[in-house]
Amino acid sequence: MPQYTKILSEQFASARANLGWPWKLLVFSVFIFFFSIFLYFGMFAGYKPYLDSRIKNLNQSISQLGLAVKEEDRANFLSFYSQLINLDKLLDRHVQGGTVFDLLEQYTHRDVYYQNVSVILTTNLIRLQGVSKNYEILIEQMSAFKNAPLIVRAVLDNASRESNGVSFVIRLTVKPEFFAFKVATSTAGEIPLTPFTE
Repeated sequence: MPQYTKILSEQFASARANLGWPWKLLVFSVFIFFFSIFLYFGMFAGYKPYLDSRIKNLNQSISQLGLAVKEEDRANFLSFYSQLINLDKLLDRHVQGGTVFDLLEQYTHRDVYYQNVSVILTTNLIRLQGVSKNYEILIEQMSAFKNAPLIVRAVLDNASRESNGVSFVIRLTVKPEFFAFKVATSTAGEIPLTPFTE
């Protein structure tokens, strides 16, 4: 029998060693709880009034700044700002006609010249009437127009042999953004074209 009592006493000794950890954990948890309550009331009683006074001072500074600006200056500023907004809207719808000449300069063969250029903005159409040296150069010119990134379609309406060369009429349909002001000036005043190469 003493043998069994020894084993039981060893079992209870290890159980007593484990009883200290839950007690220490409970004390630590209670300490953290009361410390967080103390911080909350400290912030509520001390820091909140400080922030409220800062907000009040900043609101007073803003209202004094508003009074420092004269009513006439406010009206002038609003008028100027309104004009800027209207100008921005107007430039969004502004048609950039000079891009047609840039396009023609970039993609026209050196042996081709134009006698008449018509632009129809509603259909994004450019109608060219001109003269080329021969049919081969006219074919090269049509190929250059068809490879241009801003030209959707190039159609040869008429071509006839005359004494000074081949007279022709070409219709170019360009992308809608071709005439837009902001697209045309987005690359420092240059339209994104590649030059004609023979």
